[in-house]
Amino acid sequence: MDDLYTFADDHVGRKSYVSVRGHARSIPKYKTYRGVDGRNYLLPEYGGTWDGLGNQATAYMPDKDGYLSPLDGKFVEGRNAHRDHMKRHNVIEAGDVRMGHMLGEKVPLTRAHFDIRRAIAELNA
Repeated sequence: MDDLYTFADDHVGRKSYVSVRGHARSIPKYKTYRGVDGRNYLLPEYGGTWDGLGNQATAYMPDKDGYLSPLDGKFVEGRNAHRDHMKRHNVIEAGDVRMGHMLGEKVPLTRAHFDIRRAIAELNA
């Protein structure tokens, strides 16, 4: 078996090296793979493991719970129905957006803003 840090005698193609964590010297690229974290890992046939793949489970997002619409009083069940309901009534999901932002106004974020406005109003009066 050839040395880990050298190319095989019968290797055909470009000879490029990459650094692998835990190894002081660079390793030929064909002996490594790129993990999900972006790091290079040694292939199992050269003494490495498949640790770099991490958890490859499919991401799962549960469906949205049903609710009574405040717009028309109908029951909306599921994420797709919710999306269609919003399009039908020409509304958007506000989330944590403040009402003034939806109206295009600037909303003071802290009490200090109110105090400054009150002080300016007293000075002008």
